[in-house]
Amino acid sequence: MINRRVKPQKIYNKHKVSGETFFKNKPAGEALIKRVTVAVALSGGVDSAYAAKILKDGGFKVFALTMQVSDSASLKKSKADIKRIVSDLNIEHFFIDLRNEFKSIIIDPFCSEYLFRPDS
Repeated sequence: MINRRVKPQKIYNKHKVSGETFFKNKPAGEALIKRVTVAVALSGGVDSAYAAKILKDGGFKVFALTMQVSDSASLKKSKADIKRIVSDLNIEHFFIDLRNEFKSIIIDPFCSEYLFRPDS
């Protein structure tokens, strides 16, 4: 049974997770961190950029992935932001074009199942 009286903030504070990584206080933790490579899904926004920075500052090897799932006008701005972020953090970046897969796996089934078409 879950104890509903324990506040999530108390659990978070107990472990003191911050810019420092949780492993560093454990024996051989630093050696483990240096061997681990982490992929960050980078959107060009603050949250994903900060996640990449925290991981890199914590000693992890970090690279970034960005998925293109549509042709939106904001994509050009996002690409510029992403280029600046990966340059500032000095990390590798891979841009993956998933427009066709996203359309066939997500959009088309959704449209055929949930959208009303009187000619069908």
